[in-house]
Amino acid sequence: MLSNRRVLFVDDEVNVVEGIKRQVRKSFDVFTATNPREALALVQSEPDFAVIVSDMRMPQMSGVEFLSAVKKARPETVRVMLTGNQDQLTAAAAVNDGEVFKFLNKPCDVVSLSAVLEQALRQYQLVTAERELLTRTVQGSIKLLVEALSIAKPELFGSIDRIERRCSQIAEQLQDIEPWEMRAAARLSRIGCIGISAETIENCASGAQVGKREREAYESHPMTGAKMIGEIPRLERVAQYVLYQHKNFDGSGFPKDGLSGSDIPLGARVLRLVLAFDQYTAAGQSDARALEAIAAREGQFDPALFAVLRKILATETRKEFKIPPGEIYSGLIIGEDVQSKRGVLIVCRGQAVTSAVERHIKSLFELGRLSDPILVISSA
Repeated sequence: MLSNRRVLFVDDEVNVVEGIKRQVRKSFDVFTATNPREALALVQSEPDFAVIVSDMRMPQMSGVEFLSAVKKARPETVRVMLTGNQDQLTAAAAVNDGEVFKFLNKPCDVVSLSAVLEQALRQYQLVTAERELLTRTVQGSIKLLVEALSIAKPELFGSIDRIERRCSQIAEQLQDIEPWEMRAAARLSRIGCIGISAETIENCASGAQVGKREREAYESHPMTGAKMIGEIPRLERVAQYVLYQHKNFDGSGFPKDGLSGSDIPLGARVLRLVLAFDQYTAAGQSDARALEAIAAREGQFDPALFAVLRKILATETRKEFKIPPGEIYSGLIIGEDVQSKRGVLIVCRGQAVTSAVERHIKSLFELGRLSDPILVISSA
């Protein structure tokens, strides 16, 4: 038996939904609603429904409108429509547009209804299984690429946590971006730098004079990264964010093409701002001074995103303190590079203290390789 057999029936006639519930409740986990707005509230508040069956003609909104809203809120839920004869053309159009899986004529006998519900449940299982497989593939691919970066370019890896946190904070304030895609783009933004020397990266990022070959190598890293990321399913938009991470709002920067302003992918504009901000703060400037420096670079950054970042920083309360290595705990942020007694870099400034980082630091402390207190940052 399928694990999720939750079915929601929506019809403005109480007799209809109650009758259906009595007929199929022994085989399915049945929920009912008598108007579409009540049903949408259930969709938002309850665990996922595998199948939603809706009447076509209802007050407030039609069945097509309701199921379209369900599709946006819960795209994996399988949608079925109940129709009268006069609604068949509308229902057929809904099927053709991909809004519903099946439609049934009213009145519908229990055998036909149960058969369609079983088909819909199997479809739900296929969709969710594919989604789970794809999610694991995407997450695994991101993890492998980030691990490759941490080995090849540890000096860049140290900034990833900082960049991801800032990008996530901004993405949470925006409606037109998927937070998980923004996090993925932040973690993978430097992946194209694997084959470029640390010196070239540092010089180009800081605006220092470099040779033509070094400049071309550096400016090619977004394209290199985007090609690598674009081969992974579901990361097409992430690849675009990475490709345009050095594209200025006024159209300058690279890659050199005709894009400017809001035509540049939103995630790329977020990255452009956060990367510049991180560069200033990593060099020791305060948040306020970093904002001043960014504001002085007219035309390079999206003004709306700059306002969002400034608002976030204005409401942010942080506390810096030092803590013995043996007392470090998850949830803190490393405030400055942690080095062993021999000067070997252990953890970079800005990294989050995860359970793995906590164990690593405590283990080195117990072995006598760390002694100095560690500067950390936490929310006050």
